[in-house]
Amino acid sequence: MPRKPRKSPVQRSQAVMATICREIAEGRSLRSVCRDEGMPNLATVMRWINEDADFSRAYDVAREMRGDRFGEQVADIAQDTLNGLIDPNAARVAGDLLKWSAARMAPKKYGDRIEQTVKVADAGQEHLDAVRALAQRRKAARVDGNVVHLPARGDDDA
Repeated sequence: MPRKPRKSPVQRSQAVMATICREIAEGRSLRSVCRDEGMPNLATVMRWINEDADFSRAYDVAREMRGDRFGEQVADIAQDTLNGLIDPNAARVAGDLLKWSAARMAPKKYGDRIEQTVKVADAGQEHLDAVRALAQRRKAARVDGNVVHLPARGDDDA
């Protein structure tokens, strides 16, 4: 199989990066955008994403927007299926693929994982105080044979 000719290098510019992000937000894959005339190859764009924090953030936003677009398409497919415009089996396959893609691109909105935030107060000092109080009560305890008599709470100094 003959090799594809190499594309001529494309210089990084705000215009090229904006075009990449716009195309991704409209639903295209990065791979397909990189095949367009005047666009850098995939490896170059991936390097730009790793090197340029602003472009990386813009790319992440574009991917999330693409996830939103895919989520909207699922609703359109459902309505078209109900209206008899799309075969239900084809709709199921397309809907599942779009939902899967949306969940990967915008996981906070379309992902299956439930995220919970649990706030734990630092009870370290309270725990330490309770252990110290128990140690004091045990120290003050009297032993008669097999019976341990603990002082009543508040009588720790006795």
